[in-house]
Amino acid sequence: QTVNKLSLNGLLAIVVYPGHPAGAEEEEALGEYIHLLPAEKFTVGCYRLENHVGNGPFVYIIEKVRGGKNEGYTTC
Repeated sequence: QTVNKLSLNGLLAIVVYPGHPAGAEEEEALGEYIHLLPAEKFTVGCYRLENHVGNGPFVYIIEKVRGGKNEGYTTC
């Protein structure tokens, strides 16, 4: 599992392509996995183009964080 190999504040980007024949199954399986990640260890965001027609690609961004909410974040 790649997420467990992330360094503190490390990011993983996963691009999902739901438009191909097996894409809906992959989207569902990945969505279930993403929602099981413990919030005290990972923060997950999703970037989706809402004004595009059809099943366009979207991106999950997973960040490994420490302990509780916002703990372990660095400033820019």
